[in-house]
Amino acid sequence: MLYCLKDSLYVDTRQRFINICHFKSVDRPPRWEATMGFMPQTIERWRKEGLPPHIKTHRDVEEYFGMEPRVFLPVNSGFTRPPFDPPFKKEVLWESGGVVVFREESGIICKAYKKPHETATPGVMWVEHPVKTKEDWEKIKWRLDPDNRRWPDWKKLREKYDNFPYPLALTICGAFGFPRCLLGDKRLLLMYYKNPSFVHEILEYWLELYKKICSVVICNVRVDYILIWEDMAWKKGPFVSPRIFKEFMSPYYEELISHVKKLGVDIIMVDSDGNLESILGLFIEAGVNAMMPFEIAAGMDPLKIRKEYGDSLAIMGGIDKRKLVESKKTIEHEVLSKVPRLLEEGGYIPCVDHNIPPNVSLKNMKHYVSLVRKIVEKPS
Repeated sequence: MLYCLKDSLYVDTRQRFINICHFKSVDRPPRWEATMGFMPQTIERWRKEGLPPHIKTHRDVEEYFGMEPRVFLPVNSGFTRPPFDPPFKKEVLWESGGVVVFREESGIICKAYKKPHETATPGVMWVEHPVKTKEDWEKIKWRLDPDNRRWPDWKKLREKYDNFPYPLALTICGAFGFPRCLLGDKRLLLMYYKNPSFVHEILEYWLELYKKICSVVICNVRVDYILIWEDMAWKKGPFVSPRIFKEFMSPYYEELISHVKKLGVDIIMVDSDGNLESILGLFIEAGVNAMMPFEIAAGMDPLKIRKEYGDSLAIMGGIDKRKLVESKKTIEHEVLSKVPRLLEEGGYIPCVDHNIPPNVSLKNMKHYVSLVRKIVEKPS
């Protein structure tokens, strides 16, 4: 078995993470059992069930459970939004009763409920996007000029992170996510067919932007892996076909990933919900070698994917959040049916497949975390 405490070769979780992504032996994986996060309503529920009142943030909850931090470098590289610099002015455009409409710093106009339903997924609804025409793109792309970015104090960042014991991610808004945020879902999907040259123009700009960002950041501060946001799928499959992926994503990813690897960073992780099975191999061909969170409700089976792709893809996630709602026996079946086998094969970090919903009790969450720890940290 790859995970054994008596083989304590590593002094920090950074090296554990790197070795796992390279399918090498480690003493244990990072304690990231729920690193996708906790819904605010979940924390409120747990407070009524014994969670100390001073615990308020996602990181507070992680520390309560003894989970380790998953750290994104504090540079303006984007993630779920493009890295505008300067950003748009955030402002409320309209509000009435329990609803507010506002413009994000990404330029997207959003609608949100001031107090979401106790079981609702947190977040906002996109109402309008900043780019409808090529003229709109010309007006805003100066905010994405890679030569006019405001960089942090590199000396201070190096002092903080050079000997940091946890892996450091440089985040990227992906080759689907970036134009999606600019154009919106429907407009982007239509543009692939009606105006493909415009999409290519945006992606060529995306490529040069991120080549420059990656070059500057990696040359100034430690980067352990690239984390790319690509929420590009739902339960039935991805928003794009393999043909669209090959035309509009593959060449740009191949060039960017090749560039990053020449700079010395060889772990490329994609974060996407939904079912990506039909394009998973294309991500791998482009150079992606790690992925999360393998959403079970969408049909992403980590055991099946491991069998198909072997050690070409490290897996993080794959534990069904819905099972944490049920009995201890159900939780045990979910964990024991996946975790030991995936750990044995290597390249796996146990984690729930999305944020923890409010119908999960604090008692069940404690049982889940305790069970995973017993498996992954058990001496052999």
